[in-house]
Amino acid sequence: DISKCPYLAVVDIDVDKKLDESNRKIIRDDILQQLNSIKSLKVGLVQTAHGGIHIYCDMGKNKLRQNSMSGIIKSQESNTLNKRYGVDVFACVTPYNEEIQAKTLRWVVLPESRVKDKDSDIELQYTDLNHMWNIPKLSDISKVFKALNFDMNLILDIDKPKETKINKQVIPLQAQLV
Repeated sequence: DISKCPYLAVVDIDVDKKLDESNRKIIRDDILQQLNSIKSLKVGLVQTAHGGIHIYCDMGKNKLRQNSMSGIIKSQESNTLNKRYGVDVFACVTPYNEEIQAKTLRWVVLPESRVKDKDSDIELQYTDLNHMWNIPKLSDISKVFKALNFDMNLILDIDKPKETKINKQVIPLQAQLV
């Protein structure tokens, strides 16, 4: 359960399953190239069973909105006819999940795990792409977002000044004396 993993953030890039494997591979390779171009970036990379990528990183000092943020980013190249990928972010923002029911919990899938698909009875495999267990400290999620040209403001819990209206009321001077 992601809510039990302090400071862990998972950037889940879901490549469109309707694309054939060669097109999914091109998209995956493009994303991996962007990540690998930053030599100081230390992240865990896992190819998901459906051809996407999980990027394991550290939350750092970022205050994220919630544990589970689905569909927060779409590729700039996406349109109704050509959706390339979507991005979800899962993190341990609070030590409990927003949802009460166990079936809605966000589970962290470890590399080289096998999981049964919830819609079919097929066993799915998650493949470690960069020997992530050898990485002593994961990079901050903001570095991942910068490498992929994603906007961090989409996931940050930014306190906006709250507008409060004060009804002006004239109080007679005698009422103020106690």
